[in-house]
Amino acid sequence: MQLLAYPGCPTLAWIIASRVTNKLEDADAFISFTGRKGSSKTTSSSALCEDIAENISRIRGKGEPPEKFFNIDHVRSITEMGALELLSSGALTQENSVFLLDDTGTQWSSRNFQSPVNKTLNAILQICRIYKCVIVANFILQSHIDIQARGMADFRAEMQYKNAKEEYAVFKFYYLEQGTKKNNPHEYKKYLKWHGKRITQWVIGRPSKEYEAAYKQMRKSNTDEFIVNARQKVREILEKSGLSEEELSKIATTEPIGRKIPQATDYSTHPKVLTIQAKVRAIRNDPSLSEKERSDTRIAKKLGTTRYWVGLVT
Repeated sequence: MQLLAYPGCPTLAWIIASRVTNKLEDADAFISFTGRKGSSKTTSSSALCEDIAENISRIRGKGEPPEKFFNIDHVRSITEMGALELLSSGALTQENSVFLLDDTGTQWSSRNFQSPVNKTLNAILQICRIYKCVIVANFILQSHIDIQARGMADFRAEMQYKNAKEEYAVFKFYYLEQGTKKNNPHEYKKYLKWHGKRITQWVIGRPSKEYEAAYKQMRKSNTDEFIVNARQKVREILEKSGLSEEELSKIATTEPIGRKIPQATDYSTHPKVLTIQAKVRAIRNDPSLSEKERSDTRIAKKLGTTRYWVGLVT
């Protein structure tokens, strides 16, 4: 059963589809979905993308299947380069295409704002209006995504709650305007209106079973690949920290997912430990110092190192 905001109000998918198919203007739609883990961001945004594609197909009136505008190949999840690979491919040049970037913090992180990936993605956002496409990006908090990308978002969905038994979720949806407040950049959120009435909440169901099955398979594969790549990065970091070849050999980076990974367990002879161990022991055994002054945190701060290395001194 379709749930509407009030009698006569169209669906949100129809509103977005009408925006990007309007022949009188070149308008795209960049939508961000935010909410805590498990709040139904992925399920809800996937269902919205499918609904938007169906409405685009209907409004265009050319007998095109909805899958032409949105399918599993238009989705990226848990991958560092996926968003860039997708949006720089020929798929972007298909007018009115719909794209879903899930777990966007792994692809478009605010901590990597100066990276070539972020810069290229931000540039793509500025030109995708030509092809009047829809881009939906999911992340837990708005601060997790690159600040420049945040400033180009047209809409934001904020998840409120879900009913797993009845298979629906409720969210707020805002139109975003960028301005200034006290001479600082400021974002203004405005509810959508229909015939003068504000729509303060929206209800959405689940995507198709075919899509959900394909998505789960893709997400699992991408997660496995992401973990393998993360292991390799950890090994590279440890190499830079000065571990010996023998210690590094204990850290597996190519073990299949699911198998126990051997860990380096003896750091007592690590150069960083040997450098600080005498001073750490002296501070710990100094009766004139309080318990707080002898804590690993205070010792690390005093010696200009980290609590991790202090904790390895026995």
